[in-house]
Amino acid sequence: MNRLYGENKSYDNSENDFLRVSKHLKNLTGINLPSTPKNITLLESRLQRLIRSKLITSLENLAQLLDQGNPKITQEFISIMTTNTTHFFREDSHFDILSEVIVKIATERIKNGTPEIRIWCAAVSTGEESYTIAMSVLEALRNLDCKVKILATDIDYEVLKVAKNGRYSFDKETNIPPHLIFKY
Repeated sequence: MNRLYGENKSYDNSENDFLRVSKHLKNLTGINLPSTPKNITLLESRLQRLIRSKLITSLENLAQLLDQGNPKITQEFISIMTTNTTHFFREDSHFDILSEVIVKIATERIKNGTPEIRIWCAAVSTGEESYTIAMSVLEALRNLDCKVKILATDIDYEVLKVAKNGRYSFDKETNIPPHLIFKY
């Protein structure tokens, strides 16, 4: 039996409740969270926000709400259980490779009369990497007449709102070359 702690209360959580919640996590996000002491602790610590907001009281309660398809709880659960790590020019060598490859693809597409490239950036989080892709591709293709469409997706609606807005504080821009900050 595990404990999930709220405001001066503790809630018993059975192995079965953990497995029910873990199954929902797998179905909703593709994240596999096997029943290990480390994963049980991870789940319980991440759920503290839902407990403090009084949206849930236990794993059993959470499992019931997820079983019912409660949209507010489902989205909160996805937000809490996904890790949103992103920043501009993260793994910057990848963008150098992208720039080289995209020129070859664009040149071939232009030659074939189909001057359009579509890029899908999955798990975009708050958008820094998708905007890095956009800047990299625009810079690489600046002398070519090729249309580019970028689709940025994520399972967490809250982080997508930030990405859609596309506004970032200057401290987030530390990895962006200065000439690109001013240009884009």
